[in-house]
Amino acid sequence: MHLPTERFRPSPALLQSARRRFYRLRSTIFRTIWPAD
Repeated sequence: MHLPTERFRPSPALLQSARRRFYRLRSTIFRTIWPAD
């Protein structure tokens, strides 16, 4: 779900929350694909 950043300017708190959620999800996917020994 991508938001038009040119038109939509989220608040810093919302942006930080979304970024944290994205990185957590990405790290989980990476861990699933390449499991750490």
